[in-house]
Amino acid sequence: MSNQRPAKTYRAAMPAEGNLNLTRLKEFAAESARLLEAEGEADAAFYFEQLAEYIQRHPEKGLSESAARILGI
Repeated sequence: MSNQRPAKTYRAAMPAEGNLNLTRLKEFAAESARLLEAEGEADAAFYFEQLAEYIQRHPEKGLSESAARILGI
């Protein structure tokens, strides 16, 4: 038998449920752009397309740029 006391345990990382990665965000933005375009909301669709394109072209940057720069405002 060991005289060592039980260790305190904790999760080393957050669970995967509910996490949002860049790939899922890109897919969401592209899908949103398609749906908005179909509903006649061309202006809103444009900004979602900008977001999806930015993530696709610069995945290493993530969302480190300002929103105005990403959306081209």
